[in-house]
Amino acid sequence: MSILVAENNFKKGLAALVDDNHVEAAVFFRRALDVERQRHVRSPNMRYLSYYGLCLAKTNRPIGEAIHACRTAVRRETGDPELYLNLGRVFTLARRLREARETVDDGLKIAPDHDGLRNERDKISTRLGLRGGPVRRRRAGVRGILRRLTGAAPTAS
Repeated sequence: MSILVAENNFKKGLAALVDDNHVEAAVFFRRALDVERQRHVRSPNMRYLSYYGLCLAKTNRPIGEAIHACRTAVRRETGDPELYLNLGRVFTLARRLREARETVDDGLKIAPDHDGLRNERDKISTRLGLRGGPVRRRRAGVRGILRRLTGAAPTAS
């Protein structure tokens, strides 16, 4: 019964998170964690802790607590790519982009086709200046073709 209550709180937290209600989501994730603690669950669900950490970061709580929560989740359950995604997002919110990129890359080693991780890596890479993003690269390609066709000199963009 307690596992069901914790999971229901987790699902409500996810719904609140999707609606960008980060404070409400944090409350539900905290409740899920509390239910497991009260019932002395031997293997707590690290998703609850990871999403709680993400919500802490999104509600401008002390970022150290958010990072600690997400790092703990990743350390205890290394095979879940969602946990790496959440930690990467928290690092991004903390403006620790290199750590965010490394974390997301670690998650992609586990799940190379994970869309969330791939999208997050692209966002981080763009912010780090490691790539121009798909639209910018396409425009540069079109400009290059036009320059070659017209013989025009390259221009700065």
